[in-house]
Amino acid sequence: MHTTYFTTVFVFFMCLSLTAQLQFKKGYFVDNTGQRTDCMVKGFRSDHMADIIVYKKDEDSDVTEKILKSSIKELAIHDGPKYIRETVELALNSESTTDGIPKYKAVNLVLRVLLESDEGNLFSYKPKGAKEIYFFKSKLSDGIKQLVYFEYSANQRSVQKNNEYKNQLIQLVYCEAISLKEYEQVAYDQKELLLFFEKYNECQGKPSKIYSSKDVGRGFNLKLLLGTSFANFKADQPDSDRADVSYVLKPNVSLGIEGEYFFSGLKNKWSFISTLNYEEFTSLTENTPKDDDVATLDLGSNISAGLAGRHYFYFNKKNTLFFELGLRLNNFNNAFLTFEKRLGSPVQNHIGIHFGTGVEMNRVGLRAHFFTAQSSLPVGLWDTSYTGINLSLSYRLWD
Repeated sequence: MHTTYFTTVFVFFMCLSLTAQLQFKKGYFVDNTGQRTDCMVKGFRSDHMADIIVYKKDEDSDVTEKILKSSIKELAIHDGPKYIRETVELALNSESTTDGIPKYKAVNLVLRVLLESDEGNLFSYKPKGAKEIYFFKSKLSDGIKQLVYFEYSANQRSVQKNNEYKNQLIQLVYCEAISLKEYEQVAYDQKELLLFFEKYNECQGKPSKIYSSKDVGRGFNLKLLLGTSFANFKADQPDSDRADVSYVLKPNVSLGIEGEYFFSGLKNKWSFISTLNYEEFTSLTENTPKDDDVATLDLGSNISAGLAGRHYFYFNKKNTLFFELGLRLNNFNNAFLTFEKRLGSPVQNHIGIHFGTGVEMNRVGLRAHFFTAQSSLPVGLWDTSYTGINLSLSYRLWD
């Protein structure tokens, strides 16, 4: 029965993996000829557009088609991100200037639309290995312009900042209801710029549409786990006056795999996880003075399966803190508790709860799980419990 359970869990999250990777969302794209195609777009990350877009004409179709990113003028996902392709003047960064005067170069970029309005519009572009760059468009700006900000070395001892974007906002995104102090204090940051442009559009009597930054197709993560457990094992006979037996297990190495499904409707803050872990144990011997006996515990190996709910707190897009609570089933293989002077017992499987917390930085995570599990046996046999903490590293294979 337990073999069937573990197989079911494994197949369950592998199916979720395949489903999530093939997830399609309602959207549209406009090609370079200006033709719009309403379609179902295969999932992708919100911070960039893939080089090849996979889509199908309708939800029920089994036929997929592809289009190159270079052939797309505009792409949007329903309740998701939106992108546009534009040729803009890009200010080169600090490496190209020592006097703080930017040098511009015309480049064709795919910009992510952050906020859209009839008055002020905000866009972003994320160069590989560099900080995000912001662009804007207003009725006074004559097209899409870069909000200029960069640091540069005036000499070998000091680093200066070019805050030209503040002057750009005052000159081209101006409203009397916004104080000069607010213009001076707005930071070159997505959250603050979004709030600023939303306030500017409200000042002009125009609504703003903010495009979701949540990931499309981020429904499933698959992670590898490497850890070690510090645990206690206890056995007793409730209907007997014989001595209980307790063991402090030696730290061991555990290997595991975790499937995680995100609920995108909850802003990717909640997820459901399913895990499989494998660990091996060494035999331990314990004296029981009350019975003048010797008890030997041989747990062999343990394949544990867990199901849990997890909640995330986001410091930023790449760094998170999470808490989780769930159930854990321990399947001990060929495990026995034996005595020299009395009957022992095979160690039965345990089911219990676990609580976990951890942090994730990019693809790597560090976590701690506290678990307690118990096996309840018929009268005359042994009750056993298995409690402890597991510390582990995780590595996300994809998302």
